[in-house]
Order: sequence, then structure tokens, then C-alpha cells
Amino acid sequence: IVRAGADRLTSIDAAARRVTTMDVTFPQAWLDRLMALGTTPAEAKGASEGAFREAVVSADGSRLYVVGSAYHARRTDDGMWDIWNEPLGLQVIDPSTGSLIREIESDASQVALTSDGAWLLLTIWGDVRMSTMVLPVAELDGGRSLRDWYLIAGESLDGKPLVLARSASQGQGRTASIDPETLDMGPSWNLPGATALLLP
Repeated sequence: IVRAGADRLTSIDAAARRVTTMDVTFPQAWLDRLMALGTTPAEAKGASEGAFREAVVSADGSRLYVVGSAYHARRTDDGMWDIWNEPLGLQVIDPSTGSLIREIESDASQVALTSDGAWLLLTIWGDVRMSTMVLPVAELDGGRSLRDWYLIAGESLDGKPLVLARSASQGQGRTASIDPETLDMGPSWNLPGATALLLP
């Protein structure tokens, strides 16, 4: 369980009837841990409205990829509300220890993995348009952005990896097939009216 409003991780072992909660932090040297004994975090008072996080775990369970946003609100001098979102970036976590392996700046609010686990799909929903940032899991560097497209990973009915792209940027829904190995986009086609995509 990834806590929305805090860097904490809770694991539930149903067989052993055990619940474990740990802080998500970068690994510290013994001196840093010693100096932290007896300290407590300060809690800010304010008009914070909460947070949202979404996570996906690798197939082998060794990595947890987390994105999200913190929602803030404050009353202005003229009595109106100023509301904004603060992206929390991408966190790569070892779920067995709560160790933070890496943090990457990102505006993504949704995260997914392709079925082969090779690509991380970070969806960014902007005020006007959306985009998907595609990162290779092996490096989590470079990658590319597909503007106006939302990528959905799954499997075909015969169990083969499948990636489809959806877009509604031109007033009507469009879908395109994506090569699951290279993530190159194939030809797109229009879909009339409201449609839903169901994948196994």
C-alpha cells in the first residue's frame, strides 16, 4: 500500500497475518541514522487539500514505480481560492526495504508497465492536452514523449503483448497500434462516438 499523503509503504502478509509499515527514504549511512534518532518531522499547518498517488510493481516484485500529485489550496486576499497541483515526480522504490532507489522529475499522474516489463509509460494530463512519456526500464533515461496520445498496455486474446494509443485531440477519438518492442506508432484510425477499450 502506497500512502498518498506521505512517503510511507505498508506491506500485508496475509499468510503470516502481519502488517509492516516503513518510511520510503534513500539508504543512509549509520552516522546519518544515529543523528536522526530522537528527531521528529515538523508538520506544516495550511490549506493543503491532500494528495493522490498511483503505483505499479515490476513482474519480479523488485521495483515499485510511483507517481502522483499533491493538491494545494489557499484563500487569497480578495477572498477567492487559489488552487494548484504539485507533481510529486517518479519514485523508484525497493518494496522489500522501502529504500528509495531513484527520483525523477515528472508531471505524470498515471504510471503503467508494458506486459514484458521493458517500458514504463508515464501519462501526463495537462489542462488542455495529454501526453505519454515512454522510458526504458533498464536505464530510465532518455525515452520519448508522445504528445496527444495516451498509451494502454495489455495483452491480445491469444496472450501476445499489445500496446494501443488513444487520442481525442482533434474532436473525435483516434486509436493507433504500437509495436510493443520498439513502441513505434503504426497507422491510426478514427472511432465514432464514445468508445471504451477493453483489454484482457
